[in-house]
Amino acid sequence: MASWTFGGLEAGKEYQVVATWLVDPGNTASVTLRMLDGTTVLSTQQLDQTELDADLTIHGHAWQRLGIVTVSADNDLVVELDPTGATGLVVADAVRLVTDTTQYT
Repeated sequence: MASWTFGGLEAGKEYQVVATWLVDPGNTASVTLRMLDGTTVLSTQQLDQTELDADLTIHGHAWQRLGIVTVSADNDLVVELDPTGATGLVVADAVRLVTDTTQYT
């Protein structure tokens, strides 16, 4: 399992979670991604890593939007990529938080 932990976030503020990975036909077409506020699951979704929706371009790299989350006071945001049951390669490249997407094209 790969995970990314973001601490020091402002409680009650919305954060857009985006991710990027190298697209390849040998990658898995279904891997579980979870976003947690501490230990509370905010979102669970399946990602197809054979493709990447280029929702944002940041510093020349394509990023896919995964969702918008709000964290509670004193909690970390944790993003987990769980390969259980995945067929093909699972790619854990990068996850970042974006607070203002208007600056990216």
